[in-house]
Amino acid sequence: MRNNRRDNNKKTEMYDAVCSDCGKDCKVPFKPTSGKPIYCSSCFEKYDNKHSDDRKPRRDSRRSNNRDMYSAVCDKCGKDCKVPFKPSSDKPIYCSDCFEQINENKNGANTELLEKIDKKLDYIVETLKYGKGRY
Repeated sequence: MRNNRRDNNKKTEMYDAVCSDCGKDCKVPFKPTSGKPIYCSSCFEKYDNKHSDDRKPRRDSRRSNNRDMYSAVCDKCGKDCKVPFKPSSDKPIYCSDCFEQINENKNGANTELLEKIDKKLDYIVETLKYGKGRY
């Protein structure tokens, strides 16, 4: 499994590319794929500055506290609550307390299941390593 965090001690692998704007050879920190424009650092700066005003602050808008909230009734405890989505009849609705409780229970069940799987895998590895009857 790949770790998405960058390791500060590791140099980023650079790939050869040709700038889509000026045609100069350059290096980029990602593997170029066909159909997507590639820019050298100079052209990227020009392009980035030219279009920076057009960009929408996506991340901020998703985390905004100004979300529309909808009134609902918790399916577990019956308490009135507000939810950040339009309620529909095909999915259960939980207040924040019940939702948190349900997620805690799921995480606990997952931990138990993972521990069982881990023990079985240990047994399989030992059996393969040493043969039957030595575990």
